Amino acid sequence: MLTKLRKVKGFTLIELMIVVAIIGILAAIAIPNFLRFQMKSRTSEAKQNIGGIVTTERAFAAENNNLFVAATASPVAAGGAKKVTWTPVGTGWTCLGYEPAGWVTYQYEVVLYGAATAAPVFTCDDTLGGGAEFAVGAGADLDSDTVKGCFGYASNTTIAPPALTVCTPLAALWAVGVQASTVNDVNPNVY
Repeated sequence: MLTKLRKVKGFTLIELMIVVAIIGILAAIAIPNFLRFQMKSRTSEAKQNIGGIVTTERAFAAENNNLFVAATASPVAAGGAKKVTWTPVGTGWTCLGYEPAGWVTYQYEVVLYGAATAAPVFTCDDTLGGGAEFAVGAGADLDSDTVKGCFGYASNTTIAPPALTVCTPLAALWAVGVQASTVNDVNPNVY
């Protein structure tokens, strides 16, 4: 009877514990990387919407004597970890004619700077003015650590763009001459 028990094939407890330990080590490496890549993928919304806003601003300027439109930070608060419905604040977004598709995670803003090349000819809102240059910013706290991840675009960084309320670190980024006409990530490691 004892000889029959010893001939039974199977895994020992130590072998099973080694397999579980290996799986645990692999999970400890893979899960943080997965979460980081998932968070990074959420930033694509900001890049895509900033590109859309820039295209819309340029199209608006082509039709309106090379003048741009300022747009108040919208929606009222960034969604952060959760998406919120797009609710434009002020008339700038309506005048510009831009609305992102679906819900948004980031808060967006357009500011004008530089001397206007001509008097405003559009009638959307007298307070919109018409700067020679424009800057677009997007900010949100995706990982709920109270530090906003920010993206920005400036049509010209030889003239210092003003600070944006959605993301104040952008002014410091542009002050050091970051390349204009590209979407810039203020801090690639902050989400």
